[in-house]
Amino acid sequence: MKLTISRLRRLIRETLESDIEAQIAELMKAPEYQDLDALIEFKYDNDETKYNFVELQAVGRNMTKKKLGREHGKHVVTAGQGEVDLIKKTMEEYGIKFVDRQPDRNFRGFTSGKHGSHPFAGNSGGSGMGWGAGGPVGFGMGGGVGSMGGGSPWNANDPRNLPMSSRRRR
Repeated sequence: MKLTISRLRRLIRETLESDIEAQIAELMKAPEYQDLDALIEFKYDNDETKYNFVELQAVGRNMTKKKLGREHGKHVVTAGQGEVDLIKKTMEEYGIKFVDRQPDRNFRGFTSGKHGSHPFAGNSGGSGMGWGAGGPVGFGMGGGVGSMGGGSPWNANDPRNLPMSSRRRR
C-alpha cells in the first residue's frame, strides 16, 4: 500500500483527535472539572490565567450531563453551545482567558500551481475586486483589467481583444 502525504496527514489528524477525546474523558473524571465553580477555584489556586479547548469541553460536557439528567446524560458527546458560551463568558469575567486550538496549516509546495489554490482564482492574480472611477465597484472573475465589474471597459475594436471565434477580426 502506497502512503500518500494526504493519507499520512489524515492518519495524524485522526490520531490527535482520538488523543484529545481521551484527554477530555480523563479530565471529566477529575473533581476540578465537575462544574464551573470548581474550575475557577482550581485555576485561581494554581495561579493560572488561561484554559484550553480540552478543559472547556470537559467542564462543558459535565455541565451538559447534569442539565440533561441521569437518563440522557450518559450519551453526551460534546458540550452544549449554551454551556460553552456560559463558561467562556464567566471565565472572561474572572480574567481567565481562552486559548483556542491552532488550525492545521496547508502550505503550497514547489509543484503546486502558481496562481493560488482557490478554485475561483483568476489568472491575473488579483484580489477579485474591480475598481472604477470612485473606488471599488464589485467582485470580478480575477480582478485584472477587463474583469467583470471593474478594470478598463470592454472595447470590441481594440486589437488586444480577441473575438469569440478562432479567427481574428480585422
